[in-house]
Amino acid sequence: MSLIPLPLEILTACFYYLISDVGLEEIWNIRPTSKQFAQAIDYVVFASQPLKSFGRSERTERILRMNKVLYMSFRVNNPLDSLTIYYDQVRRTARTLARMSKQINPEEDERKLYKEFTWSFCERLAELKGFDVFEEASWARPTPATVAALSQDETVAAALTLSKPDVATRLLEAASVVYEGLIFGNPLTGAASHGCPVLVKTLLEKMDFTSCFKSDWFGMSEEMMEFKQRSGFVGGLGLAIKAGHVEVVQILTKWLKDCEVTFQTRNYGFFWLLDAVATRNETIVKELLAMKFCPRASFLRGLQFCCSIEYFNSQESTLKDPYARLPEIQVSPERIAIWNRYEAIIRCVIGLSENSPSDELLRPLGCRALEDALKGEHDEDIDFVLKLGVETGLWDVSSAEMLRGLLHSPLEDGNQSVAKRLNQALQDADSQAKGGA
Repeated sequence: MSLIPLPLEILTACFYYLISDVGLEEIWNIRPTSKQFAQAIDYVVFASQPLKSFGRSERTERILRMNKVLYMSFRVNNPLDSLTIYYDQVRRTARTLARMSKQINPEEDERKLYKEFTWSFCERLAELKGFDVFEEASWARPTPATVAALSQDETVAAALTLSKPDVATRLLEAASVVYEGLIFGNPLTGAASHGCPVLVKTLLEKMDFTSCFKSDWFGMSEEMMEFKQRSGFVGGLGLAIKAGHVEVVQILTKWLKDCEVTFQTRNYGFFWLLDAVATRNETIVKELLAMKFCPRASFLRGLQFCCSIEYFNSQESTLKDPYARLPEIQVSPERIAIWNRYEAIIRCVIGLSENSPSDELLRPLGCRALEDALKGEHDEDIDFVLKLGVETGLWDVSSAEMLRGLLHSPLEDGNQSVAKRLNQALQDADSQAKGGA
């Protein structure tokens, strides 16, 4: 659960997803009023109709999962006194639902709901009281071991949000119980985004990712499990890339490789690589390319969709079929702006990858990237493309003549500085080629 206050529309959308059969594509068009939102809460929490199958029914699973959505709305808009009221409501609701069930042990069900709420409650106490959850939460009845386990997720996340990685680390070290489901929450995301390699390593060592992927966490559906999986690990890696935390990125990518967990990297690898290129962090770019998270064809297909590169639709492109079918996705204006701004650099970077045999196509693309950079007259773009092309051997002897042909453009425009830098890059490329021979 994020510690960042969420807009009511998002909370409502999440809530409706839990209680209804509305498709995800329709959820984000729902904008009910606060009164409608409150009525929906009453409908689910205080449902008067007996449940036919309380133990494993879909509706029951949604009720068990809805506590966090409810709690987010209280945490965003209410102080601690309102939280106390909500705490009592949840306990009464748990007992009521347990009595309505005739198929499972009422005490067991109440314990599930109580534990679910205690997790959130400990986080709020930590957020308000200064992270001493072991003392402050004692009146709420959880045992020290339970509090320690719960604190691993929410309280560590709170510490990280306030840039207190030392507090988060101590909480982890003090925990005597490791609950595998907690890995889906915020601690790894927070640790990665704040650049805390020690805490990232601790989380990876103490938590069993692979078993979590298969566990039944409070009756979560596979779709919900996958969402938690993405938001925890994939989100953390993405934030670490954007922030330029090289060591954290190396730790996470190595873990992915060692454990052979893909996280659908064919989809996420494109965004990771794009973010790395946009931040101009060559080390992270090369790290991701070495991991082969993003197949070259997928990267080209994404560029085709987002940048409308006519070259890839021409007869020259060997990837026109079967990669011409574009994914049905929605792209934010911010993301499109990044693609448009760094299209030339991205075209150059894709030539660095080693997981595709299409070098005959991609090496000339490096030249086209430089040509686009020259036309744009952005000095930083030109320097970045030149440096990457030389250092990685993207421009070898076979493409040197094509590069020299680009000299005419800057010379005719009177841009002597660009011509000078391009000449130097060609000399460096020739020197490297001779040295390699």
